[in-house]
Amino acid sequence: MIRPARYEDLLKIEKLVFEFHEESLKEYLSFDSKTIRQTILDYIDKYIMLVDDELTGVIAGIVAPSVFDSKDIIAQESIWYISKTQRKGRLWIELLTAFEDKARELKATKIIMIHMDNLNGNLMEKLYTHRGYKRLEWNFIRDIKEVANESLA
Repeated sequence: MIRPARYEDLLKIEKLVFEFHEESLKEYLSFDSKTIRQTILDYIDKYIMLVDDELTGVIAGIVAPSVFDSKDIIAQESIWYISKTQRKGRLWIELLTAFEDKARELKATKIIMIHMDNLNGNLMEKLYTHRGYKRLEWNFIRDIKEVANESLA
């Protein structure tokens, strides 16, 4: 069963977020437990953070007016991760459906979902397309500390 995250879930959610980081983000972004814990608490208090009862999956996102038209309320997914051992079942669809339902409850008019290209990218693209999502943008990341003296070419 999918439910809103609670404060007592903090350490287990942190573990899931760490697994997510290790599986797809560690090459690009650092990980700080203090930051993650505060982020989790903020999402529990202000936004959307949903988990399954066993705490093997999490989905979270912010809800805010669009910068282009405040009548459009955007629910944007920030974290969606399921432990490797639970990926064969229906947990992924249960989490996504619950996120969409919560976004509607919070009066969102649009949902933006993100997926890591290096974490089941092709499968996620098919899932989103099947559910009526359209590709919006691609993101690129660059560590600029290493290229501080390089000019834009």
